[in-house]
Amino acid sequence: MAMLTRTVPVLLLCLAAWPAWSAGEPPRARIDIEPEQVNVGEPVRLRLTVLVPTWFTSPPVFPDLELPNAITRLPPDSSFPTSARVGRDTWSGIVRDYQVFPQLTARYELAGGVIQVRYADPETRQPVSAEITLGPQSFRAVVPAGAEALAPYLGATKLDLEQEIGGETTTLRPGDAVVRTVTARIAGMPAMFLPPLLPESGDTGLRAYAREPRVSDTVAAQTGAVTGTRVEQATYVVEQGGTFELPAITLRWWNTALKQIEETTVPAVSLIAAAPVTAAEQPPARGRRGWSWTVAGFVVVLVLAALIWRYGGAVRARMSAWQTRWRHSEGYAYRRLLYACNHGDGHEIQRRLIAWLPRLAPGLEVHDLATVPGAGALATEVRVLMQCLYCRDNGELPLDGRHRRRLRAAVRAARAAGQRAQYGAADTLPPLNPTSARDGQPL
Repeated sequence: MAMLTRTVPVLLLCLAAWPAWSAGEPPRARIDIEPEQVNVGEPVRLRLTVLVPTWFTSPPVFPDLELPNAITRLPPDSSFPTSARVGRDTWSGIVRDYQVFPQLTARYELAGGVIQVRYADPETRQPVSAEITLGPQSFRAVVPAGAEALAPYLGATKLDLEQEIGGETTTLRPGDAVVRTVTARIAGMPAMFLPPLLPESGDTGLRAYAREPRVSDTVAAQTGAVTGTRVEQATYVVEQGGTFELPAITLRWWNTALKQIEETTVPAVSLIAAAPVTAAEQPPARGRRGWSWTVAGFVVVLVLAALIWRYGGAVRARMSAWQTRWRHSEGYAYRRLLYACNHGDGHEIQRRLIAWLPRLAPGLEVHDLATVPGAGALATEVRVLMQCLYCRDNGELPLDGRHRRRLRAAVRAARAAGQRAQYGAADTLPPLNPTSARDGQPL
């Protein structure tokens, strides 16, 4: 009885002190990893829970948990409050969820992360700060058996490829363009895992201008499943006649539902471009004409028209032949190009340039300008023009007056250099002192 009398007060004292012991404990944190082994590219959920004995006076500062060769993201509504029993007390808590997408086959180690918390002191109710160091944790990423041959590994429940072709493909002419857009959607992986889609065109006479790829991810609100989308677009400009092929695109991937390798393909695209017409084949030029005729030019035209009307068919035939030769001459194409530089849009300038270059020098094409003496400035301006037309996400960039002036100057300089190269030998003066044909001595 005496023993019981001494024990009961001690037990009552311990029970009275129990809440104080619990409230005096430091904040604590734990990290849960689920699952501990995943396939490469599939998400691992890291749940970080922080508990304090009273309440938070400011939000905790969580670590970013960035890992080498992995992508760490915060899903929607990644942070939310919670509570837990610690001893006989209820502690306040905050939960932070992370999604980690491993990119390689490896074991990933998490250690040394620090959480900074600020909460009310249980006794004074004044804000106090503390740091919590996370203990070591790990998970493993593997490639499923049977998918080792995939490079890169793409694991998904579904993978779709779509292709869109803008423009004609069978009635092309030099200077025309075709736009190819390819979209890949993968269910179960972020878009960063998708490889480049559009191969470079190796065909001579077809120039490709690719835009920057667009990647985006969509996360389902209910399940948290990720769907990645990658969109690539390229504009192909025809520079000469012929038949070209944009290659087929195939992605090999691992179907995580059926446990097998599958392929998704979009077909190749054939492009047929007619060769530039010759002088005998080309129809009379149509469209707008420059009205920068001088008074003398009008007088000449009126006189010629009167002569043709007066003397009949023979003169008209000669006039028609002269007009045909003029329309297919280098000078005519040169003036049409200058007019386009002054008043036309970028596409008209491109067409006039492609039509003028072969008349300046047989076989000369746009991509040869950089190697032609005297045409370096024109090559630079044409490159800027192509970027304005085909390499902007918001469409064609209007040409300003400064760029038009540079284009006109570069065209004139290239023409002058071409004419010097063509007629330089004819301009050489004969020697001042004639020589004897027999001994070569001055007469």
